[in-house]
Amino acid sequence: MSQESGKKLIYTFKAFLLSAAVSVVSMVLAAGMLYKGIAHNSQLKLYVFFIYFIASFVGGIYIGKKSEKRRFLCGMMYGFVFFCTVLIISVLVNGGKVEESIVLPLIICAIGGMVGGMLGH
Repeated sequence: MSQESGKKLIYTFKAFLLSAAVSVVSMVLAAGMLYKGIAHNSQLKLYVFFIYFIASFVGGIYIGKKSEKRRFLCGMMYGFVFFCTVLIISVLVNGGKVEESIVLPLIICAIGGMVGGMLGH
């Protein structure tokens, strides 16, 4: 592995850690709002989609700052990688079961990463 691809892998890992931290904080906040009655269970799917977007957006910003060119594409690819990682973890935790529709979360993560990549300069 070349030194350049090693740096890109480290940047992606750091972006993923940043996205994971944002996801955890967002989930704790959403759980607190549900517990306090500020939010309702019917809105849970919307919160999850929002967390997908924000987490991939923050990671996309980091990747965009580290990329010299094609930031939007790097951010979009990061969103895709973030979604695939979340999907793999979800499948492992749920015993091989996959949610009915995985296309919308994939699109949300890709768009979040792409917008973050474009804004991260």
